[in-house]
Amino acid sequence: MPRRCVRRLWLWTICVITVVVSGIIVAGTAQAADAEWKKWEKIGPNWFKWVMPWGELLQRDTALNMSHLLDAPAGKHGFVRSVGNRFVFADGTRARFWGGFIGYQNCMPDPKYAPSIADWIAFNGWNCVREAFFQFIFSTENKTTTPAGDHSAPHPVQLDRFDRLNAELRKRGIYYLWNPFYNAFFNEKDGANKWSGRICFDETSFRLQERFLEQMLTHRNPYTGLRYVDDPALIGITLANESKFRISTEWESNFGPALWQELMVMWNKWLVDRYGNDVGLREAWADVQFDPGESLAAGTVRFPDPVQDAEFNSRVFDQQAFSGELELRYYRRLEKFMRELGLRVPVAATNWQHGYFPLKAAAQMGFSGAHIYHIHPSTWSPFTTGSWTHLSGAFADYRTERLIDEARTANVPIAVTEFNSAAPNDYRHEAVLSMAAHACLQDYDLVTWFMAFGWYKNFNDPHYRVIFDECFHTAFDPARIGLMPAASLMVMRGDVSPAANLVEILANDEVQRQLPDNVGMVGEVAFPKCYQLPGLEWVPFLTRQQINFSPEHPTPGAILVNPDPPLPISAKDNTIIQGPLDTIADRVRAELERRSPNFQLSGPGSGVSDTGELTYDQGAGVLVIDTPRTQALVGNLGSGRRKLSTVTFNFKNDAATVCVSSLDRHPLDRSRRMLVSCVADATNKDMDLRVPADTPAHGRPSRYLVKDWDWPTKRLMCEPVEGTLTIRLKDVPGSVRIYRLDAAGRRGRRVPCQIKGHLVTFSPSAAYRTLYYEILIS
Repeated sequence: MPRRCVRRLWLWTICVITVVVSGIIVAGTAQAADAEWKKWEKIGPNWFKWVMPWGELLQRDTALNMSHLLDAPAGKHGFVRSVGNRFVFADGTRARFWGGFIGYQNCMPDPKYAPSIADWIAFNGWNCVREAFFQFIFSTENKTTTPAGDHSAPHPVQLDRFDRLNAELRKRGIYYLWNPFYNAFFNEKDGANKWSGRICFDETSFRLQERFLEQMLTHRNPYTGLRYVDDPALIGITLANESKFRISTEWESNFGPALWQELMVMWNKWLVDRYGNDVGLREAWADVQFDPGESLAAGTVRFPDPVQDAEFNSRVFDQQAFSGELELRYYRRLEKFMRELGLRVPVAATNWQHGYFPLKAAAQMGFSGAHIYHIHPSTWSPFTTGSWTHLSGAFADYRTERLIDEARTANVPIAVTEFNSAAPNDYRHEAVLSMAAHACLQDYDLVTWFMAFGWYKNFNDPHYRVIFDECFHTAFDPARIGLMPAASLMVMRGDVSPAANLVEILANDEVQRQLPDNVGMVGEVAFPKCYQLPGLEWVPFLTRQQINFSPEHPTPGAILVNPDPPLPISAKDNTIIQGPLDTIADRVRAELERRSPNFQLSGPGSGVSDTGELTYDQGAGVLVIDTPRTQALVGNLGSGRRKLSTVTFNFKNDAATVCVSSLDRHPLDRSRRMLVSCVADATNKDMDLRVPADTPAHGRPSRYLVKDWDWPTKRLMCEPVEGTLTIRLKDVPGSVRIYRLDAAGRRGRRVPCQIKGHLVTFSPSAAYRTLYYEILIS
């Protein structure tokens, strides 16, 4: 054989061996990847496709279209105002808002999509949107940071898009709450620090925000004919998003030397005004270890440091008091400026209170705010199928909704402007009805989900194509948005009764200072123990709770908790519980049992609300909602057969939510039209939940749909919910028709049922490939 042929033969042999070895390596890698994929992949053969309804489908009168809950047009009852704990319209009508978030570039969509966006919001029964993070109005650039270019005035194209969207919202009865300022709203090109959205003492930031507010509020929307300051569809303004000014001294590096020095001068002057001189300061700060050279006379008393002052002491206490006063003064200046422009609606400083003094400051504004998540992507735990972690675990561990009520104060409304179960998990459906029920029990005035949709890459006909890689978005996740019709009915109709009692915790600075285990500088979030009294963590789940910074004016009829050292109060029609902390919880429980026969506290994480309509069963992992027009099980449905007042549930799923809602004015046992919502997990067919190599060691990835998200191709899959429902009617029905519904509520095939006397029974099944069933009775 010629030498050339031998050489070629060897080359071919080497290539073949290389390909085979590479194939083995790739196969092994793929097998390892598949093993990792199978660790997270759980799509079964019976999972079915779901496509978000859009366009003309949203305008049809179906069992899922909740637009009838809206009172159009927005603003017909006049301007919203704060009256005690309530938002009230000018004509005296109670103002109650339930909705979602539209932020970033989505506040300024292409005009041809504005009607469809407004239709989608109305379809879900949302009568309010939080419009936030307006920095994109400066430029047509689609970025998640402050756009480059001229920030002296809104870009005319963006402003026109903003106006068009708001006109469409207003027409449908959808109000808007503004939350304009966030990190980096302005930047160095404007002469501002990059953290201008969170700095509450810098004059440059103030003037820039003042200019922007004047431009927006005095601008006349050509599609409504109204300036925004004169538009009663604007229900309020929360100035800064999640202000964390007071949390730690990490701001020293962010502020820069000049601003930091300015802050230190203000801090030392505040201490001089409070204590006079170094003698007075050292006497007041007896528990503080002073550094060499610290002196009021020299202006060198430092801020607390997270390391040096990890334990609570007087330095920490005073820094929090100083920061709260500074921020309140700053935002009151902005409020005064807007009032002079003619603004009539309530104003809040921020929407996330971190501790006693921030909450005390919020209580002096038009309303307070709260942001809370069942599971946040930055903190979520590993998946546990059916673990009910974020609901029952939260109840047992005293988290989630409880934290909202720790931001609730007497005499001002509370706006819950962010709520979600955002991290990827197979029980995120639990958040929807549990939050709706809690909002009703606590009688909240405003709850908006974070988020409906935030930013987009493109809008393309005919399907409003969205490239989606953000797990906060609710609109495109049937595990959450699939329960929104039932949740909106519950909230907007008030199906769950408000709590029959109010536990009001009295507080002032001295009580706060002397409580044990007070929160110092450790961590970012500082929730003071003043309203986390030991043993009372269960209160917000079973009755209503708030904190009162004006003990001389207690809420009539409330159960007043007056912790040591007791405050001098005089209340004729209140039950006053005071004394040692270790005795308060039992006495509050006894008083609630005396007042409300329905109330039960049966164990850690278990109990019945004082209305008797909500039952938290930690052992079974189930929340039971039992009201005349809404009955539901949330959590581990496979825990056994549950018989409620009208509906009996018998389902197999470990983690699912099933809700039966009356669609007319009648209770379920007399209703002639009902909606049955059956929702469990949902995932993209190409979902990849493997942890990227660059994931920080402390957390999980915040993205969970990372492969070719494109819902028009029908890749989104829903887990079926299977079991049996029995409904006990007051009268024997003449006929019963049950239909499967598609995602827009259009009727499909008939579902068989059994009628036996007053009982109607049918079996939701994977065979029907749906989240919804409509029941018609005659």
